[in-house]
Amino acid sequence: MSISGADETYKKISPLIERQFPAFIREEGPKFALFLKAYYEYLEQQGNPVQAGRSLIEYQDIDRTVDSFVEYFRKEFMVSIPNNTLADQRLLVKYIRDFYRTKGSEFSYRFLFRALYDKEIELYYPGDYILRASDGRWVKETLLRVGKPFTTEPTIFDGRNITGVVSGAIARVQSVSRVTVLGLELFELIIEGVRGTFQDGETVIDSDGNTATIQSQFGSIVGIRKIDDGGAYHTIGDSISITTPGGALATAVVNSTEPVGAATIRISIGGSGYRTDGNTVITVTGGSGNGLSGRVISLSNSTVYALNSDKIFPLANVVLSTGSTFVSLGTNSASVSSNLATSNISSTLSSTLSFANVTIGSINAISITSVGVGYDTSLPTVTVIDQIISESELPGQYGNFRGADAVLTAELAPGTITGITIKTSNPAFDRLSTADISNNRGVSPTPEIYEDNVGISRYTVRANTYNGILTPEVSGVLNLPGRYTDSKGFLSWSNRLQDNKFYQEYSYVVRVADITLKKYKNILKAAVHPAGIALFGEYQSLATLPHPGHNIVRGENDTATRMVIFANNLSRLVANTYMSISTRDLNGSGVEFSPSGRKMYFVGINSDTVWQYNLSTAFDLNSATYSGKSLLVANSSNKTSSPGDDDPVDIRFKPDGTRMYICGNRRDIVEQYDLTTAWDVSTAYVSLEKTLLEDGSRLATEDDDIIGDYNSTTTPFQANTVDASITGLYFKPDGTKMYLTGSIYDNVVECSMTTPWDTRTATSGYINILHENDDVLISENGSDYIMNEESKFFAFNGTDDTVNSISISSDGGRMFVTGTTTDKIYGYTLSTAWDIETATLVGEFDNTPGTSPTGIALSTDETKLFVLDSFLDRITMLQLQPRVLNEDRTYLKTEASDYIIQQ
Repeated sequence: MSISGADETYKKISPLIERQFPAFIREEGPKFALFLKAYYEYLEQQGNPVQAGRSLIEYQDIDRTVDSFVEYFRKEFMVSIPNNTLADQRLLVKYIRDFYRTKGSEFSYRFLFRALYDKEIELYYPGDYILRASDGRWVKETLLRVGKPFTTEPTIFDGRNITGVVSGAIARVQSVSRVTVLGLELFELIIEGVRGTFQDGETVIDSDGNTATIQSQFGSIVGIRKIDDGGAYHTIGDSISITTPGGALATAVVNSTEPVGAATIRISIGGSGYRTDGNTVITVTGGSGNGLSGRVISLSNSTVYALNSDKIFPLANVVLSTGSTFVSLGTNSASVSSNLATSNISSTLSSTLSFANVTIGSINAISITSVGVGYDTSLPTVTVIDQIISESELPGQYGNFRGADAVLTAELAPGTITGITIKTSNPAFDRLSTADISNNRGVSPTPEIYEDNVGISRYTVRANTYNGILTPEVSGVLNLPGRYTDSKGFLSWSNRLQDNKFYQEYSYVVRVADITLKKYKNILKAAVHPAGIALFGEYQSLATLPHPGHNIVRGENDTATRMVIFANNLSRLVANTYMSISTRDLNGSGVEFSPSGRKMYFVGINSDTVWQYNLSTAFDLNSATYSGKSLLVANSSNKTSSPGDDDPVDIRFKPDGTRMYICGNRRDIVEQYDLTTAWDVSTAYVSLEKTLLEDGSRLATEDDDIIGDYNSTTTPFQANTVDASITGLYFKPDGTKMYLTGSIYDNVVECSMTTPWDTRTATSGYINILHENDDVLISENGSDYIMNEESKFFAFNGTDDTVNSISISSDGGRMFVTGTTTDKIYGYTLSTAWDIETATLVGEFDNTPGTSPTGIALSTDETKLFVLDSFLDRITMLQLQPRVLNEDRTYLKTEASDYIIQQ
């Protein structure tokens, strides 16, 4: 017996039958009672009325109902799904409602293929790759820069709605990143759906009561508080740069100018008796402003004049003919030249006085060294005098002496900036400090030709533009200029023209392994296919026949067959897709991917910057978009107290994305960065493991270092003992080994790390050249470094004279190296995994895109090889040219780019 519910309900009543009769019947007619009991036992058997009635509650449970009901349900509600499905029928019935609720969606397609064929599918929409004019996705975003005081670290705001306490403005936070501006830690919030206007200095709050304060002393420039010096000769529409010594940089456009503020000088009368080379002095006095200056740079109507450079006034007290020389009695009032000192009354004037031939003439051209500031209608007076020539009192023009008879006039200079429009800005501006304005047209000399008062052509040489100074308006609320989130609408090779059949809005493709469209086409149309949409199918087929360089492998966890790149099948590589990096850097040097393939990073020598990209499809360059995140890794000063290198040549990451490594060619280092947020390069920093001590009025380290300096515990790995020109970097997955390539010795050197993933504990086994007094210990050829027995390296022995990037397979058995002298990729096998000395060359690829392959990386499944070329400024994805079976499997067919065959 059993019970169900709150009240007892007996599923079988036959055991109760005998007790229902009076005692005399049980005694006198026991067979009758047994008969009725047997009758009810019959009714309670499977399928009979009592059993069926008593089991109605159980029949409501699909896991416990009878098979006939399952079949009835299938015929009633699942008529479009074949009854020979691979899935458990009862399980399928249980979830059929979810299937019908999502009918026509990707979920329903995946559900159906899992149920029928136990296969995973990929849905591809040709309409996503149609070229449409003006179809790019354009977004405009706002940035809030917040900081202390806050109740908790503002990273908590990510994905939440925030409200301005004073302004009442509301927005949703898309992302949060940590930045350091002039030593102050701030947080940048990218917000969307902004309603209202956030204000500088106000508090923002989320729904949980977490608060932070919008900071505005340091940040991006949004306007100008005051133009201290508008410069000159700017025009409306000119592009300008705004900079500070601290590294702040913004771009803007001039939107208004006026012809007051700056001044220039014009030649009205050229005069005579003037010299160049600083002998003629232009003096500017008076006026409403200050700072105007110039110099004479050219003469006309020149002539040679014998100029006496000796003055005889110091001999005024000398008594003639009283000594051997004029100055022998010491009665002269001042020092004299050597020729006068040896002269006496018998000397001739030509030997006593020193004459020099000088060129004098009329002022033909002047150069404006400064246009000054603050000039308006009250202009200054300009005088020009050659003092020595004028003292000769030679008759000049207009009744004046030579050297003092020219006339110069001050005039207002046009193009003083009065207004600008900010285009871009980094966050390093200080609203309490001024910034410099420079016009992108430059300051190259520009002559202005005109006629003076008497009709003679003169000219004034000025700069193309004169720089200015402004006091910036800095805000913690910045409206970003807007960006495209995808490349739709861009004229590029990756998009297709609409053909109204395959490449159209209403078509889709089902990609599935080893199943042809013919097999499932009718099922899809009956079960999930939306009307009015074209269906296409693609299948993956694999040749299992052995062939040279066989590359077909299947791992235990593989859901599909992979075409792995081996060292001996590089000749079958073909270029598949590529993306240009020229907008970021014209000399790319290293490339790296996250294990998921959804993030890509490359570093360039021109920009000295790590650039971060997002990939919507793993390892698909077509889906790559710039994330807006980057990291400057330059150290142009080459100081050991500063991180980075201004020739970064390669980039690698720790597998969890919390640490990044950059090797540099100028300082020959491997710099180690920690990332506050994994895989976010904008959060990278070099940690200083020093203890701070309070020392009176200052903080010092335990070794009394200046804060920010490095010592032996914080310096990057010095790779100059490995090679004087480091070019490539790679790590063993467990972080215990580091591999470096160099272009001087053309070796791959294996370094061991006592602490995994800490390059500061790395050792290469190389020993510096030793010397003591005159006894020098050197190697055989007199120049190489000496290596001890523990050092491990692999020499390329002339394979390529400029070895660059390196990548090693996850099992440590295959190594791939690029060379820029031969422009090839070389493949090596390592007979002992991760032991560089066991490497053997087994293959090469000599059709690299471009002529300078400087970076290399493998996809996680090792089916794709990515090569960065610094000549073409692009990253190219290489795949094997596959050998696949034709649909009827009668012969092997080679496809040029992919092993998907469209039906």
